[in-house]
Amino acid sequence: MKGKSASPDGIIPGYLINLGDSAKMTLLAFINQTWKNGLPSAWRKAIIVPILKPNKPAENIDSYRPISLTSIMCKLTEIMFANRLLYVLDKIGIISERQAGF
Repeated sequence: MKGKSASPDGIIPGYLINLGDSAKMTLLAFINQTWKNGLPSAWRKAIIVPILKPNKPAENIDSYRPISLTSIMCKLTEIMFANRLLYVLDKIGIISERQAGF
């Protein structure tokens, strides 16, 4: 997340990386509340930016790929959820040792 620009909600990833312990606990409490109250509506929105593919003509719409700029808070919540889910699944032995993937 380092070196990234601000997300649509104006939060720069570096802010989250450099939070103190008290602020991290407050952030965790807020994220835990989203499980009870639902995700904030701002987290469900994205800004779509067209990026020109290398060596493609700018006047052709097929020459662009869309990039979605989403909330850094939503990304953080997704990462925390995925890590916790993986931990729980591994702990109770649901994930096979032969399973591979990303």
